[in-house]
Amino acid sequence: MFRSVICTTVLSLVLTACGAGGGATNSSALPNPTSSSSVIVNQNGFIQPITVNNFRFARLDYRYDTPTSSVNKAGAHTTSYEAVTPLIDQIKSIGFNGVVIQLQAPVNAKTGAINDDPTNIKVLPKATWQVVDYAKSQGLKVWISLAIVDSVSDCLLTPDFTKYSEQQMFNNIANYDKPIAALAEKHKVDGIFVSEGNYNFDSESHVYYWQYLISNIKSVYSGKLSYSTPMIQDTPVWNYVDYPSIILSNGLSNTPLNDLKAITKLYHNDIYGIDQVKVLKEIYNKYGKKVILGLASTGADVGVGVVPPDFWGAMFTNFALGATQAKVANTELKSLKVKAFFEIIGLELSDIAIGVSFTEFSPWLQDKNFSDINNPTYQYYCCSWEISNDLTEQKTINSYFGQAWGYHSLITLN
Repeated sequence: MFRSVICTTVLSLVLTACGAGGGATNSSALPNPTSSSSVIVNQNGFIQPITVNNFRFARLDYRYDTPTSSVNKAGAHTTSYEAVTPLIDQIKSIGFNGVVIQLQAPVNAKTGAINDDPTNIKVLPKATWQVVDYAKSQGLKVWISLAIVDSVSDCLLTPDFTKYSEQQMFNNIANYDKPIAALAEKHKVDGIFVSEGNYNFDSESHVYYWQYLISNIKSVYSGKLSYSTPMIQDTPVWNYVDYPSIILSNGLSNTPLNDLKAITKLYHNDIYGIDQVKVLKEIYNKYGKKVILGLASTGADVGVGVVPPDFWGAMFTNFALGATQAKVANTELKSLKVKAFFEIIGLELSDIAIGVSFTEFSPWLQDKNFSDINNPTYQYYCCSWEISNDLTEQKTINSYFGQAWGYHSLITLN
């Protein structure tokens, strides 16, 4: 069960993100708690987070049920309520105040329909609304994502409008999404991502159909809406949702760096020569809406946010063949990239950002066969953006959540 974020993130890896210190301070040091005398540490060793109104989202890959044969080490079906709620507990423990439960609208690229192939039916996990209710009961904000994806690959959908009309496809999507949105309203879901990463059909010439979809969702749902895309270009879809959501480009440097300030400065000049801070401020000024900023920091890296050549191809090959692959994660650099993400927001973007989201927690990866550290699937996903098994990244995120919104340890980037 491979996350469609591979596509959204591989797309953002076509572009890429992230690091913490200050002056000559140790770049691997974590932020000091706001007040050492008032620090509360929970039973898992994490600092009690500072309460903020801004979103601090963890993403949960929960698109559809895994096979019943997929069980975790405790014997629970990996997408069952019993298996997923401990991940919700973990998310809360780290200091996240919300979770984005990643679902999907799987479209057959050949027909424009949803679930019309009896050999490839994908429906919501049976425990979806139980998991939603549990997360709400724990005080978390809950959003769902209805990403429009290719039903075969679970990745980027490339529609064939020579075989069906765009209106027909969006009719099918609306008919699929609307009952889910109605249930989201019933279960008091806080927000819905109407889709994510459809950069190939979210331009002005397609916006009428997005308006149609959003209108259908809003006819049964009163919560907040967002649309997410990698930072390639802006989209007029953002005119019709509450918050633009942007996955920051990860590619900051083609060569390795281990200094927090140096990495953070690269947000002004990434490997494509883009000033990401300037672009984000332009988006804010254009749409007049605060943005949700996303990060999918990979452990495998040959620069800063540059995935090794054929990393994903090798992962899929090893997954299929069960071959042995040496672990290639750079835990320290992954943590630095997370710090740099927080630092650039604190230094220059805290006033235009409504929140952050981190990819991802993966229930299916807890399968007893995958979760063996010698298994290549486990190795690759832990070398990519998976968080639930990466204690170093968890502690880094928690250390910033122990600070007020907009905290930064760097005084200046000069």
